[in-house]
Amino acid sequence: MDSVTKGVKSLSAALPVAEHREAFLEQYEKSPIIMLTGATGSGKTTQIPQYILEKFLQEDPTSKLKVACTQPRVVAATSVAKRVASERNVVLGAEVGYKVRFDNTTTDATRLIYMTDGILTLELVADPTLSRYKCIIIDEAHERTVNTDILMAKLKGIATKRSDLKVVIMSATLDADKFKKYFGICPVCKVEGRTFPVEIYHLEKELIDLKLAMLQLVQHIHRNKGPGDILVFVEGVEEIRWLCDKAAQLGEVGLITMPLHASLSQQQQAKVFAPAVEGTRKCVVATNVAETSITIDGIVYVIDSGLVKEAHWNARLRMNALPRTTISQASANQRAGRAGRTKPGTCYRMYTKEHFDQMPKLSAPQIQYTNFAPALLRLMASKDWKDLGSVDLISLPPLDYATQAMEDLHDLQFLTPKDQVTPNARSKKFNVPGSMITSAAIDSIEGSMFQSSDAHKHTLEHIHRQWACPLSDHVTQLNAFYAYLRAKKNDKNHLDIWCRDHMLSQENLEKIDKIRNQVAFKYVTGKKDPGWTKEPEWSEETTNNVRKALALGRFRTIATRLGRGETYKTVHHNQDVLPSPTSVVQYLEHNWVVYNRVDVRARPYMTTVTVIEPEWIMHHRYFQLDRMPLTYHDKTPIQKALHQKLEALRKA
Repeated sequence: MDSVTKGVKSLSAALPVAEHREAFLEQYEKSPIIMLTGATGSGKTTQIPQYILEKFLQEDPTSKLKVACTQPRVVAATSVAKRVASERNVVLGAEVGYKVRFDNTTTDATRLIYMTDGILTLELVADPTLSRYKCIIIDEAHERTVNTDILMAKLKGIATKRSDLKVVIMSATLDADKFKKYFGICPVCKVEGRTFPVEIYHLEKELIDLKLAMLQLVQHIHRNKGPGDILVFVEGVEEIRWLCDKAAQLGEVGLITMPLHASLSQQQQAKVFAPAVEGTRKCVVATNVAETSITIDGIVYVIDSGLVKEAHWNARLRMNALPRTTISQASANQRAGRAGRTKPGTCYRMYTKEHFDQMPKLSAPQIQYTNFAPALLRLMASKDWKDLGSVDLISLPPLDYATQAMEDLHDLQFLTPKDQVTPNARSKKFNVPGSMITSAAIDSIEGSMFQSSDAHKHTLEHIHRQWACPLSDHVTQLNAFYAYLRAKKNDKNHLDIWCRDHMLSQENLEKIDKIRNQVAFKYVTGKKDPGWTKEPEWSEETTNNVRKALALGRFRTIATRLGRGETYKTVHHNQDVLPSPTSVVQYLEHNWVVYNRVDVRARPYMTTVTVIEPEWIMHHRYFQLDRMPLTYHDKTPIQKALHQKLEALRKA
């Protein structure tokens, strides 16, 4: 065992949870379900799964069953798995591994798997009793994600059918009474939190410019405070970039600023967890991904904006919004707890004590403010599905969310008229499934495959014009992506140069390629099928088929204009919009388009636009009178002229 591993293990032995090992295992032995509460810094996330694994291996060393520990976020699942593998001095993917969306390090030999809660809910679809697991640990249950709530409901039932299964619910701040009532009689093990005190400061009055104040505070800490790294919590990626850029411009000697958010590559995330170089101070600017589970060694100072951005479903508009909202007291305490892991720490809250006292004590369950359709589809796809009433959820979605979710799944043709899940073969109908998977992968990444630069705008436009399809941004993206694949095949050693010369982001292109291959393999074909991922034989018919599939797959994001020179109006929201200035179709006089989303800047712009024909969608159930958006007062179509035009086309 090397000195680093010995050091890690000695730190683990000093964690508060270590004193409770025997007491926990005694309760674990007696009960099928056990709850454990442990404040930030207790060591529950890294140590409890190891205690269970060691007990399991000692009792049944030849068993093929596994221990799973779920996390709400990818960053937590991957970083904790690496930490535990290091503690156990094993190669990641051997005894300990992780399994997250589009990344799986596990093997047949893996016994402890850290995974996102979404991955385990997917496994429930094919295996309703989770038969390959000996123990399921639900970590950070207080976050109440939709997937965590579904898992708790399912595990509550599975535990009554499988006497060999153990379930552990772990959290820093549980609503104890609510969970006790939900799970019934089960033991609760309590573990104290951090080992060093954290001094907390609040503002005396609210700030006018929060970002500038945080920047100045970072500079003040670096110049005037003792050794120790800084962790700054902001609400979103845009704020992270601003603060990192401005901090770099300060020119402070020895201050190394780095971002941390969910869309970073693992290589970029690794920089955050690496120790600061001697003589420097690390300043990590993060979203709420750094709030729970993960440990960034060396953090002594925390700056908390008190804000978060979370997707909230607008039931009336049937779209997600990403508002900036105030965190809960529980989240504020979690953030403060990031300091004081190895020495006394300090937390600067960028809000008043009165503001803190008015925060909600706990965050609202995610199921009450997010789109319920994806979760409902997973539930209905499970082999043991009966109806929503038979799923014993700890909290229910709002009635209109559940009703809309069912309606949306029918519109997308994911359900039969008898409410049975059926494979949706719409894109396959037009013989372009691979292109649709690739297009979805392109849309799923944060950022663009195209590099942008105001300084080289004309050069960039000239280079990218070679791939332009006059009728479709989507096809233009596909052309550029397939050009990248050809370059990768022809000269892999100089691919970085090719991407730079063509002003393309190699990192994002690699993400797209990885995502589309895994989707085609795991969720669509079930086998390695190169026919679905290779470049199609492009022709006018192929391009039209891609456009048709987009129109029917994205029927809620269609816009139209009824005359030359008029602006487009979105069919669902009746919102005035224009094609993005970077769109290939911005100067064309086509009356029907489909788009990915509306980006509100100086004006509302449609991003990634494709021209379509009304004949392709006029018979879709969404465009019938009884489904089109109506006015509140007289229940007539909001876009009466559009309805009349569609009716005329249907009668023609």
